[in-house]
Amino acid sequence: MKRWTASLLALCLALSLAACGGDAAPRQSQGVDADVDLTQLSSTLVYAEVYNMASNPQSYVGKTVRMKGNLVYQVVNGQPNPDYMACLISDATACCAQGVEFVLAQPPAQYPELGSTVTVTGVFATYESSGLTQIRLEQAELRSNQ
Repeated sequence: MKRWTASLLALCLALSLAACGGDAAPRQSQGVDADVDLTQLSSTLVYAEVYNMASNPQSYVGKTVRMKGNLVYQVVNGQPNPDYMACLISDATACCAQGVEFVLAQPPAQYPELGSTVTVTGVFATYESSGLTQIRLEQAELRSNQ
């Protein structure tokens, strides 16, 4: 019985270590590689990762990030203001949300509707505003999921 138990434990340990391996290469979708692809995670993990980005931004600077969420932007004179756009990501219960600002590499011919689901891919960066470190995606690409 001890031998059987020891063999079972060894097998479980071997399988758990094998599960930790895997391809560390960036995932590719939309034709752009991403170092951090949040579109592949559950809503709980996405929210946790975005929270981590906001609280520990230096770990992400320079990495290409892809995320899916709701488009929010400032409206000026009835038109989207490309100077301030963000991808709003909610947690699993939709009680909490974290937004990530982005700056488009090129403005689209037509902006998706406010609140629509979009995928944004860009390079993670930080900047200072009113003495606080802010995060955003630069050189971003915006795709509507509608």
